[in-house]
Amino acid sequence: MEANDRMKIACGNCGQRILVTAENYGTTGLCPNCENPIEISEEKIIPQDQVQEIQATSWIHELELLLRKMIIGIFRFIFWVLPSAICSFVILLFPWILRGARVLCIFGAWLVLVLWPWITIKWIPQKFPDVQMPAWVTEHPDLTYIAGAIWIALALIASIWGAIYVRLRRRKKQQK
Repeated sequence: MEANDRMKIACGNCGQRILVTAENYGTTGLCPNCENPIEISEEKIIPQDQVQEIQATSWIHELELLLRKMIIGIFRFIFWVLPSAICSFVILLFPWILRGARVLCIFGAWLVLVLWPWITIKWIPQKFPDVQMPAWVTEHPDLTYIAGAIWIALALIASIWGAIYVRLRRRKKQQK
């Protein structure tokens, strides 16, 4: 066998075919696929008839390796990359989320105060028919609607006045 002759050997770990030259006999190399140490010797040379058999099944082996890498990648994404990204996203947006939750609570309280007459006149009797409404509500429905409309109008006017008042106070503080 000459030094330039090329032969194929197989990795004992993963079965990967490796093309070696005769001058590499007696040395140890690494499998390019699994990085397992391989001793290169004449005994490891694959006979020509087995080379064709290995070539026929190598695509199955490559598919197996690819699927294994895909499964590892899926688990790495689900249990490492995705939680890290979600955590970073929540940390980045947490002040906004907290402020948004506070704003929604305050807005809900304001809405209940403004719409209290409508809630008591319309919504409660419809949702809870067993609740007894005060006599003046049931005996004078028109008066109740007028009082509710006045309440809502005053609540909206007071809200607008409050918003203007707060802005004027902020401007005065900024000017000082």
